[in-house]
Amino acid sequence: ATIMGSEPCPKYIDKWVASRVVEQTTFGPNPEDEAEIRRLGIEGWVDQQLATPPSLIEYKDMACESNFFTEQGRHKPTEYSYWEKVPIQMMDHFVAAPDQLRLRLSWALSQLLVVSSRDIDHEGTGAYFNMLQRFGFTNYRDILREVTLSPAMGVYLDNAGSYATSEECPDCIPNENYSRELLMLFTLGVNQLKMDGTVKTDAQGRPLEVFKQKDVMELARALTGWRINRVGDLPLNSAKRQFYNACPSTKDYQVVWDGHLAPETQWPPQAHDPGAKELLGVNIPAGQGIREDLESVLDILMNHPNMAPFVSHRLIQHLTTSNPSPDYIRRVAEVFADNGEGVSGDMKAVVKAIIMDPEARAGDDPKRMPRNFGRIRDLVQHHTGVWRGMSCTRMPTREPEGPDPSDFAPTWRFSPQLPNNEPFGSREVFNFYPPDNPVPGMDLISPEHMILDTQGIDARMSSVPHDIRQLDVCDFDPFVDAVHKSPEALVSLVSERYLRGREDFDHRGVLMDMAENVPNTLASMQDPNSAHYNPHNYFAIASFIGYSLLGEEYGVVR
Repeated sequence: ATIMGSEPCPKYIDKWVASRVVEQTTFGPNPEDEAEIRRLGIEGWVDQQLATPPSLIEYKDMACESNFFTEQGRHKPTEYSYWEKVPIQMMDHFVAAPDQLRLRLSWALSQLLVVSSRDIDHEGTGAYFNMLQRFGFTNYRDILREVTLSPAMGVYLDNAGSYATSEECPDCIPNENYSRELLMLFTLGVNQLKMDGTVKTDAQGRPLEVFKQKDVMELARALTGWRINRVGDLPLNSAKRQFYNACPSTKDYQVVWDGHLAPETQWPPQAHDPGAKELLGVNIPAGQGIREDLESVLDILMNHPNMAPFVSHRLIQHLTTSNPSPDYIRRVAEVFADNGEGVSGDMKAVVKAIIMDPEARAGDDPKRMPRNFGRIRDLVQHHTGVWRGMSCTRMPTREPEGPDPSDFAPTWRFSPQLPNNEPFGSREVFNFYPPDNPVPGMDLISPEHMILDTQGIDARMSSVPHDIRQLDVCDFDPFVDAVHKSPEALVSLVSERYLRGREDFDHRGVLMDMAENVPNTLASMQDPNSAHYNPHNYFAIASFIGYSLLGEEYGVVR
């Protein structure tokens, strides 16, 4: 239907569909975003998200240690601790920033193109996150270029300072760390793939390899000659050098995490290998410069038949389902290979194809939900989903009475419990969990299942703070009102906000019984004559919500 020459009205979208789209494109169910999806329609919502500018974080003050630490090395009283400023800001954006789909992609890319604050400076992860935000919706080729030239990645996987063997430096050996992971984890995988993601085999049924050790060595040669910039390298009269010089604790050897790695032009004089290389059967001619060799590498990778299905499969797993069908992978990979205009790697087209694919949309009718479709929420998305369901404007993680001066890091803000899932906190380059992690006893893949342990359950239970003063950035009143109204009202509100409005689900009876006790428990803490008196303690409601969301109805996004 059309109204007076306006755009066609979007198809009617009910609560189930709106909630489902929100969960596939944002960091959790949210009343305001559901209303916007109903207004715009699914495709209109996706298009709006693809056009929303990136939300960035502030990390520049981290370049000056004296902003955070005394001369004696004690942490100063600050809003954020030095170690948590980046992940807290990221989580705040995940909760309430407008560019939710872009942020979901950045979160996915941060787990595909991994760097970790366990091995690089926290300031470096801030620069890396902003880079992912700026380039996430460009082209995968551009992303790979930025990742390769990122100081954070250069330090993390040792490509910064990887120099060619030469007469001047006979002991220099190209470092293979980045080259190996670039092939194995970031672009192609280890086995040759068909367009639908299934593995190609030889006549004996054995998987065919994508690359050999020789390819890793040749790629390492092609990527030699890059170095990090340090403060002492910056021109004395440059604005960036003046920025650093304004800080009394700045040292000339301090890494500059902004911008790109730079070609080594001092020592060794032949840092980049100028010889011919052969990568994956394609020749890279001798005599090219360091930047031209990088572009040749990107050409070879982007044109490789594994690129489209490998990257498409990984992105599908992060956005919609851990176990996509071969047809789903093929359809998205075909868009990755060609966006319809002869361009490969168009990330906007790829992400839209993932969300709008028939397999992703089939479950908009619950009766047509594909078998085994969906993915377990990781801890980050469990927490953000809880807070978004309360329309929080950031994480409710700020000390209401200020920091304790005796704390090691006396700060106002703190991080939630995220065992083995804190942004940029991976213990290894393979991410928090492998993409092919099997579910025990089932013929299913679930990467996030690996962190579904006792620590993970405890973290999920603690997502709602007990001190109501911390919830001043959230719309918590409806939950308090529902407690005082009736058990039915409380259970229905939880279902409306978090369970797509289900009227019937497995543990509804258990929740009804628990809800009967919430008012009395809450009242005992509000009673000045009670030994447990604490007017700020809303543990009764917080624990009820925490327990309510342990079931598969919330824990598995289908």
